[in-house]
Amino acid sequence: MRGTTSLQRTSALGLSKRAREALQGLCLHAVLIVIALLFLFPLLYIVTTSFKESGEHLHNAGFFPITWEFAKYPKVFEQANVAVTGVNSFVITVVTTVLGLMLSALAAYAFSRLELPGRNLIFLVLLTGLMIPTATLIVPLYRMNLWLGDNFPVGGILGQNTYGAVVGPYVALGLPFAILLMKYYFDTLPKEIEDSALIDGAHRLQIFWFLILPLTRPILGSLAIFKAMGTWNEFLLAMLFLTKPAMKTLPLAIIQYTGMYFNAMEEIFALMVMMSLPVVVLFLALQKQFISGLTQGAVKG
Repeated sequence: MRGTTSLQRTSALGLSKRAREALQGLCLHAVLIVIALLFLFPLLYIVTTSFKESGEHLHNAGFFPITWEFAKYPKVFEQANVAVTGVNSFVITVVTTVLGLMLSALAAYAFSRLELPGRNLIFLVLLTGLMIPTATLIVPLYRMNLWLGDNFPVGGILGQNTYGAVVGPYVALGLPFAILLMKYYFDTLPKEIEDSALIDGAHRLQIFWFLILPLTRPILGSLAIFKAMGTWNEFLLAMLFLTKPAMKTLPLAIIQYTGMYFNAMEEIFALMVMMSLPVVVLFLALQKQFISGLTQGAVKG
């Protein structure tokens, strides 16, 4: 009987422990859901408002529209010239992201693996770029673009109102942060893999391209999201260097559209939704690499 009673007490304690753990997990998920809704509510409100009829926000402040209007999106697409500004944003974002990842990966690998004279000093000087605000570089960048356009108009890709006018600064300004992350990521990779390849006769470029670079997909995915989002949403440099209508990007199109139709809240929200969709698709496509890149250092450390 005593054994039975002891067994019942142990079982009861076990059930109560599991119940407490289940309750704690339920409370944690409830808190996380509330926090997520607080962050998502403004975004969801923009999406639902974009489907309201023009001027409906003046008498309907509710979350959902009275009548869902889907014909607004093609109209806004044409009025805001998204076909041109969207292509400009896409080209600039893709070129900037690819060039930034390639250059940062090569530089980070050199800082991590090659015994260069003055390597640490050069790395520290490079990191000072993280402390320089973009606004302080506007005047020299503007004068440099004018000078390049007058003296080196290579195929129309340099100078004012060219893709090179913004791609160059975007790539350069993003290099310090990307090199910093990738350098410390390369430091976590075992050098024995490269030593074996060197013994087999491979040179450094082959080792980097075929052996090391495939191992960096998590951090490359994370940096691609950061770089693409920053480039896609950038406004200041694009406003200064891309003044022709045929060269404007989507952030500039939103400002111009808002100035022309400042009372058309539903149309403005529709344009904002169209601008946000590519970024959302990119994050969904690379979310596994993004999460893995953020946690890789903690797992290996």
